[in-house]
Amino acid sequence: QLCASDFVLKMRIKEMKIENGDRKLIAAQKKKKVLKAGKLKRKEFRKLILYIKNAANCPCPQLDNLSGNFLIMGRKVDNRLLLTAIYKWDKRSKEMKHVV
Repeated sequence: QLCASDFVLKMRIKEMKIENGDRKLIAAQKKKKVLKAGKLKRKEFRKLILYIKNAANCPCPQLDNLSGNFLIMGRKVDNRLLLTAIYKWDKRSKEMKHVV
């Protein structure tokens, strides 16, 4: 999934909202690290808003607790950043260490 994603981030999530049947994740301003920028420009990472398509009623256990860091992968579609994968950041995980 890492190679197929347009962008990969390690970040904290400030809040989550539901908008038009999609979930909208708003990133914490200072707590993000760009691991892969792809075609995105630096200014697009300043006020980062990510969308999960048609996920308003979808149970997502990763998002039950918004504290801590997340590894987030996604693609840019029609000037929106769509989330394709989200994982809770685990410092002890070997796979997570290889990403950074």
